[in-house]
Amino acid sequence: MLQRLEINNFAIIQSLSVEFGPGLSVITGETGAGKSILLEGLSLALGKRADLSVLKDSSQKAVIEALFYLPDMPFEAFFSQNDLDQEPELRLRRELTPSGKSRAFINDTPVTLEVLSALGGQLIDVHAQHQTLQLFDQKNQLSILDGVADVSALLVEYQSQYQEYEALRKRLAELQKSRDEAIAQQDYLAFLAQELSGVDLKEGVYEELEAQEQELANASEIADQLGQVDLIWHQEQLGVLEGLKQLKSIYAKLAVIGPFYADLAQRVDAAFIELSDVAQESQRKAEGVESDPNQLAWVQDQLAQLDRLMQKHQVASVIDLANKKEQINQSLGLIEDQQYLSKELQSALDTVQDKLTSLSDQLTNARKKAIPVLENELTKLLAPLGMPKARFNVILREERQFKLHGRDQIEFLFSANSGSPFGPLSKVASGGELSRIMLSVKSILVRYTPWPTIIFDEIDSGVSGEVSNKMGEIMAQMAQRLQVFSITHLPQVAARGVQHYKVFKQDDGLSTQTHMLLIDQEQRVLEIAEMLGGRPVAESAVAHAKQLLLR
Repeated sequence: MLQRLEINNFAIIQSLSVEFGPGLSVITGETGAGKSILLEGLSLALGKRADLSVLKDSSQKAVIEALFYLPDMPFEAFFSQNDLDQEPELRLRRELTPSGKSRAFINDTPVTLEVLSALGGQLIDVHAQHQTLQLFDQKNQLSILDGVADVSALLVEYQSQYQEYEALRKRLAELQKSRDEAIAQQDYLAFLAQELSGVDLKEGVYEELEAQEQELANASEIADQLGQVDLIWHQEQLGVLEGLKQLKSIYAKLAVIGPFYADLAQRVDAAFIELSDVAQESQRKAEGVESDPNQLAWVQDQLAQLDRLMQKHQVASVIDLANKKEQINQSLGLIEDQQYLSKELQSALDTVQDKLTSLSDQLTNARKKAIPVLENELTKLLAPLGMPKARFNVILREERQFKLHGRDQIEFLFSANSGSPFGPLSKVASGGELSRIMLSVKSILVRYTPWPTIIFDEIDSGVSGEVSNKMGEIMAQMAQRLQVFSITHLPQVAARGVQHYKVFKQDDGLSTQTHMLLIDQEQRVLEIAEMLGGRPVAESAVAHAKQLLLR
């Protein structure tokens, strides 16, 4: 439960510290006294966003701290997940600095605003005046039914599977898109791969083909020139080799004379060997040179293909062309891989979908069983609240599409009077009726939802007389299960409180400040009497106030 609230430098609150107890606490005060400001301050401690306009003194930081005593609340998983130490006393603090920064703390440990808000939402259910309209929202209507159906664990399991389902569905959609784009090019890629496979793309092949082309194109001239070379090499009288033989013999004789001639002899001998080899190579080449128009045409065709393919693929060499071929083959292989992966993802998606179907069916069945319970409970609660003929008809429609909370669509239909047709709450229920319906809903949900504290901000607006007394009675009954706060203008509700707090403003001539005090029994009599009859307080109002407090 909420044990203490401290607010400093917030709006028109300079400094405030209030202790709270269990059961029903009522908060009263004149309009504009600052009751809503107190609620706003508490909301900041629970993780609500704020701006600098809330600073009373813009040169000082605002500090709001809420102390809770929670010996039996199951927050182990939350605290473990966020690396926090859990203690029976839980302190939430919010600091707003003049520079515009906001800091959040849990048990003096800095946390993000998201973490603070997540914990705050589990500690207190705050029902502000405008939140009655949430009854119109289908998501909230479903949450109400789920509370009665007690499907929180089932819903957590479903939502875990749903998140996996959505992730798989997204991955599969992306993969299919990529695969479809690849398949659209598959035929073209296959054509390119086949086209590139028709030519030799080894390193140096272009240069080899160019050399072949030159030789084949000039075969006749090469044969003629090599014939003349052969004559020069091998003529008996004037041939180069014959002359070298003679030189070799002469230098061999001179070599014995001295080292100079011996060196010359070695060099002539080496030249003879080298030139003899050249002559042999030329002779062999001359024997193999022949004009082959078909081979020339083939070589020229190969070169033309390579030139065309390099231009087509915008590359500068055969090596680049070979790399392009490898890329194309990889793309074709990727299509096959994508097809395989797509089948795997589809299989995983089908498995998760089967689980979702089973879980959503369980949710639907549990909700259907809870519908008559919710309808009957609401009807019973609304009867003493001045709506004896009120009827509810909760419509549940199961759809094919999976959503975060299952496959069910819900609609709350309402009829306030006998013979009146059912219609949507937003069209047939008045503001006062909505307040009573919301209170009834909350009184049902506290049986199933482990809120330690609930706050009603003028949920009794728009009602009076005996109805207001019954609303106070419902809140008092709720307070037997949890800590309940009611900000109210109704004396019948105020009289039901175990603790009564009065909010008021004081003006010291320099500034106006809001205060909140726990008032005693005598002060309560005067406060309730004033709520009954205004000022000055009449004796009849005092007597009536005492009578209300005796209930």
